[in-house]
Amino acid sequence: MTEPGVAHRRPSRPHCPVTVFTGLCGGGWAASLLLSAGFTVTGWIFAAVAAVTAQIGSDARTATSIAVTVLGVLFVLRGFLYSISAPAWTTWINPLGWIEETRPATGDHWWPLLLGVAFTLVVAGIGVALQISRDFGQGLIAGQPGPPRGRAGTPLTLSIHLNRAAVISWSIGFIGLGVVFGYFTRSVDDLFASNPTMAHVFASGAASPADLVAAFLTTILSLVGIIAAIAGVQIVVRIRAEELADRAEPVLATAVSRQNYLAGTVLVAFAAPVLFLLLAGVVVGIFASTAGIGITFGDAVLQAIVTIPAVWTVIAIAVTVVGARPQVMLAAWIGVLASFVLTLFGPSFKLPDWALAISPYYHVPDVSAGEQNWWGLLWISLFTIGFLIIGFAGFRRRDTP
Repeated sequence: MTEPGVAHRRPSRPHCPVTVFTGLCGGGWAASLLLSAGFTVTGWIFAAVAAVTAQIGSDARTATSIAVTVLGVLFVLRGFLYSISAPAWTTWINPLGWIEETRPATGDHWWPLLLGVAFTLVVAGIGVALQISRDFGQGLIAGQPGPPRGRAGTPLTLSIHLNRAAVISWSIGFIGLGVVFGYFTRSVDDLFASNPTMAHVFASGAASPADLVAAFLTTILSLVGIIAAIAGVQIVVRIRAEELADRAEPVLATAVSRQNYLAGTVLVAFAAPVLFLLLAGVVVGIFASTAGIGITFGDAVLQAIVTIPAVWTVIAIAVTVVGARPQVMLAAWIGVLASFVLTLFGPSFKLPDWALAISPYYHVPDVSAGEQNWWGLLWISLFTIGFLIIGFAGFRRRDTP
């Protein structure tokens, strides 16, 4: 039994396009098949995790947040343990480490996938067991009733009230993210010396060691910005969830206009990532300024600040979808997906500049460089304004469910 509000999804299928594309680009066919099998098993693992969280949360938002948090913690933990050259046994306490140990093209180990399959079966079985232990339409974590009298006087205060728990949770997570990435800056020279491929991904185009470190700082804060955009998009898509749950219509039946109702949520969606980026930027700045790598505390904080317009552009795309075409809600995440793929994998695939420029984060200037190009921020800000205009105009004209 799936949680109410959670869409039914097709079972994960082998990533055949990945196998074919990688093989045609020069990868061995066996290694390419192993790579796609690793992607597939990873999907199974977190589908099983989602099956458990769907029984724990009393609504889709809670269940999704728990599942994404588990994925984020495992991802960051794996990167952190790798960066500090932790003992080999630490690889086996993390399901993501199992997939990494398949080592496509360098070892071609198939047996670690069996661990992922076993994990999927066990965790999915736990999800089934939990399903029969909860009330229909409810989760193991029961939803709490609201106060007897409403205290939200404006759409903005209502949105703050609805999202404050998520904002607090995300804030704690971004402090932790700042600690992890800040620790990376302490060993960035050794990290790149031992892994030139990582240097190419995280600091593509750097011409000197100083440029390498500066480009690394820009990239990691862009990744922080992409994660911050996820939180912002989550807040925006809650507008649609409130509509489908028939909680928006009573509010709009009062003197609250559609524009003000949407604006309250958009303001929170734009403000929360600013807080997250500043928290992470401050923590990264503390680590970087004491690492002796030529990056000051001010450089890190300023780099976090100039990343904000790119985050807003991604969130504005979600506002456009929710406001004008909520029937295609998955499109609200296209900005996050495109930014992540282009920022992290674009340099590795040697994509042309015009393709990389599709990501708003490509236009974020490197404040530590000798010369900065600020025109990119102007252009993406104009796109942000355009997306917001379309979203507000669509929301004003369309019907609510």
